[in-house]
Amino acid sequence: MAKAALITLHGMGEHSPGYADELRVELHSRLGARARDLAFEAVYFQDLLREPEQRYWQAIKSDMRWHDLRKFMLFGLADAAGLEVDKRRRDSAYAKAQVRIAAALMRAWIAMGRTNGPMLILAHSLGGHVLSNYLWDMQRAARGEVPDCGMWRDFRNRAQEIAGHGGPLAPDEEDFLRRPNVHRIFTTGCPLPIFAALHTQPTPIAKPTPDFQWHNYYDLDDLFAWPLAGLSDEYAALVTDHATHGGGSPVQWLQKTANPVAFGSYWSDRNVLDPLTYALNALLEGYSEPVMVWPRTSNAQRPLPVK
Repeated sequence: MAKAALITLHGMGEHSPGYADELRVELHSRLGARARDLAFEAVYFQDLLREPEQRYWQAIKSDMRWHDLRKFMLFGLADAAGLEVDKRRRDSAYAKAQVRIAAALMRAWIAMGRTNGPMLILAHSLGGHVLSNYLWDMQRAARGEVPDCGMWRDFRNRAQEIAGHGGPLAPDEEDFLRRPNVHRIFTTGCPLPIFAALHTQPTPIAKPTPDFQWHNYYDLDDLFAWPLAGLSDEYAALVTDHATHGGGSPVQWLQKTANPVAFGSYWSDRNVLDPLTYALNALLEGYSEPVMVWPRTSNAQRPLPVK
């Protein structure tokens, strides 16, 4: 039986269901024997958006230059827009993506013996925005409110999709879905301010657990990655930002990111992997010590901003 869980979400662009396989191998190597006590679930939602994007790309790609960059821009920005289109419909991509997250959390919960073991969620790029929306809507539902979009309007009717049975959801399943034991969130290359900055006073999620920590990693040359603490006093109190610098110009970073496996820019970076491994070890050991908060700078090409 697992003692803790890691849930991953991918970002914008074209990805396969096995997007987190390399991360899983790396973490198993780092954790050693403890890896068997970790439930690992990868949330995949890009297929909800892929068909119309692919159809358009096939129609116009012969007329385009800079194929890799243009494909990344198309698939990336269309992903963000697609999640907002008709999101109040029951079968919207917004709602279906939330169902995928709930199902992954449920599988991890079952792997932990249906006990509320600690969970760490690692979300890349657009996945950070998707996760924030999910938790925001979840917390509204837990307070007895009915969100105007997403799966929480009728989550009891989605038992087959979420829990793998025809329902109804058992009381302990409902309790878990409303209040999963999320101890840590790590976001990498997160574009959340592009969406949240439109609000006069951006308000983050509430802490899911008393010792909750949110660590946000952004590369200084990643044009889609932003610090979160500057959004509002509430974000500053909730999120710890970590600037990293892998080298190269913004144009070089974009060229690198056009590769569908560009998670490697963050998910193979020791500046992220070291504190991630530390946090997972802490959760598996059953204690909550502060996560290493600032990354190594040995690979930096210039000094990092001073906190």
